[in-house]
Amino acid sequence: MARFITAALFMLACSLSAQPSSGNEVIRNMHEAYKGKWYSDLTFTQQSIFYKDGAVDRQEIWYEAMKIPKGLIIKIASKDSGNGLLFVNDTQYVFRSGSLRQKIRRPHDLLVLGFEVYHNDPSVTVKKLEELGFDMSKCSVETGPEGKQYVVGDTARAQFWITAETHLFTKMRKKDTRGGMTEVQFNKYEKLGGGWISPEVLFLRNGQVAMKELYSDCTIEKMLPDSLFDPLLFQAATW
Repeated sequence: MARFITAALFMLACSLSAQPSSGNEVIRNMHEAYKGKWYSDLTFTQQSIFYKDGAVDRQEIWYEAMKIPKGLIIKIASKDSGNGLLFVNDTQYVFRSGSLRQKIRRPHDLLVLGFEVYHNDPSVTVKKLEELGFDMSKCSVETGPEGKQYVVGDTARAQFWITAETHLFTKMRKKDTRGGMTEVQFNKYEKLGGGWISPEVLFLRNGQVAMKELYSDCTIEKMLPDSLFDPLLFQAATW
């Protein structure tokens, strides 16, 4: 009996020690789980559905190409469009009719948690997340329909959810500048190469869906050139 109790206590201690003690450890585990396995080049078509007062307001087709961790390019309506966005070097560029209309510093939280985390050194990822307002010292466990997840951050400001088994980002909540609560969900994960892809992304504000993204034609075989992410070449960029 004594040996049984000792063994049980040992197993309990091991299980407790396996639980991440901080967000930093969660990020390290995510990186290690897919190091050298996660795809680096991704192209896909996105159906963007915008909602107003609970009903569909308008829809657009976006064409997107991503080179992780280099950046993301978005073309609206067609691949040769002069309208769209570019995210590179933690900066967001907005283009209209081929002209640069806005340039602002913006580490893209969804790119960081959904893709870059599997390529960048964990210290780089943690630094970006801290800049984005996440308290990386806080980490708790939540169990629900999706299974066991680690919740990183502070309920008063910003949090994100990571699956314990697959080390995938599933949800983020943040207080916005108007005092409301925004939420983003990565849903319906599917295997893609050595990694995964979430073909449905929901954006909510105060519990109401504001936008839905549906991904199709996801391709990882084509190597994308760095020039695709040059702000000076946005108009001519295509793939």
